Amino acid sequence: MSSEQIYLNDQDKVCSPENATQMIQYTFDNDVLVGVERFYPDNNSIQESNPNHEPAGNSKGGQFAKGSGGGGQSDSENAKDIRIKTREYKKKYDQYKQYDPQWDAAKGERNTHIHEPVDLSPQPTLTHYATAYALLKKRPDLDEQATIKNAWLADIEIDAHNKTMPIVKRNMQTALDKTLPTATVVSRVKTRYGIIEKMAKKPKYKQPSDLGDISGYRVVGENDVETAIANEILHGVVSMDPAKSEDTREKPKDGYRAIHEEMILPDGRRAELQLKTPNQQTWSDYAHDHTYKIDESTEVGKLIKANLPIFKGYNSAMSDYFYELDTGKNPKNRPKCPEIVLRSIGCL
Repeated sequence: MSSEQIYLNDQDKVCSPENATQMIQYTFDNDVLVGVERFYPDNNSIQESNPNHEPAGNSKGGQFAKGSGGGGQSDSENAKDIRIKTREYKKKYDQYKQYDPQWDAAKGERNTHIHEPVDLSPQPTLTHYATAYALLKKRPDLDEQATIKNAWLADIEIDAHNKTMPIVKRNMQTALDKTLPTATVVSRVKTRYGIIEKMAKKPKYKQPSDLGDISGYRVVGENDVETAIANEILHGVVSMDPAKSEDTREKPKDGYRAIHEEMILPDGRRAELQLKTPNQQTWSDYAHDHTYKIDESTEVGKLIKANLPIFKGYNSAMSDYFYELDTGKNPKNRPKCPEIVLRSIGCL
């Protein structure tokens, strides 16, 4: 196991206003990240570096444990702990939100479209704390110190993917242009918040470098045949992990159709590759925004949730319709759009 211990103050191992260039506030009521461990690929564990710091709640694997230790806690006690943590993290985020790169002070809210610069400081800074607490106030069950640490480590991965992307994208587009001049390559890198949010949803990821989709590439071809040809061409340009290949065109998942590959980048990191038709992209954008990522706090979100089978049924029918178009068939009738869909979110 290779790792390197980094402390905010190597002498007394306590963060104070005089050290860490004052980027970590000691007015954190002494609840500071005293030491954090820099992890390398062969170290998949997340541990507390400060032996005197009690984990948030009775934690296990980064989440509140039930029934662990001497008798454990009842469900009501766990619920109380979560309520307390929620209030605590909201208060802490209010402390740090001015350092959140996605905080829009004019609107008084987070804005994921705001540019998020990478911070490669040798220890977590205020911006990493801000990003961590933006998530923790929504997910108080997560381990506080691990979340802060992962927000910090995320920037290392983002920087590496940003450096690799122009070269990889250019090589892919050049290869496609020789045979499929209409096929286009687009790319993106996840934000710091997006990375730790993904890790929160899927606890199997212990550190940002475990994710295979920090950077993503999408190839859009004219039809089903063209996407398949594009995939063959790109197998000769970049390394792919055959164990992570997935084709859902014939057998969609909840209506979703695409070819997915996991690319192995020149530096050994992983990236996601999606190959879609314009119809498949239109469908996935629509379904993602209006069915699978709905905001249940809004009236429209509540309506969709209460009538989810209708919305999903329409999505599925449109997925089949688009597939027939993409495979050269000539479907006679476009699926009828239910009135409730038309009035609430509009039809495809």
